[in-house]
Amino acid sequence: MGATLVTTFRSNPDPQLQLVAGLVSIVGGLLTTLQTFHNYSNLAERRKTAAGKYMSIRRRLELLLVRYGPMDASFREQALKELESINQELDDLSTDSPAILDTDWDRARADLDVE
Repeated sequence: MGATLVTTFRSNPDPQLQLVAGLVSIVGGLLTTLQTFHNYSNLAERRKTAAGKYMSIRRRLELLLVRYGPMDASFREQALKELESINQELDDLSTDSPAILDTDWDRARADLDVE
């Protein structure tokens, strides 16, 4: 693109065109710098990994409810052990996962109508 612009400017040195091309070039460089600085691709990958782990824990909780739903006292100890294990996984995951912005959290709660 740069060589094409240089050739165009040599044949048609319109100052407005040069100004627009220069501004586009500067804005492109700034946006590239911001994207590199904030490392959005890494953050997105970490969030995707955390979401998968949360879904895995959700499935384990659903299975726990099915397995021990209307249980008697004989299964209580085993159910509590499994629940403690899941709780520890949730604690570890919340420590390792990237933070969620308050605005994103509020928007998600509003979408789910959770109070």
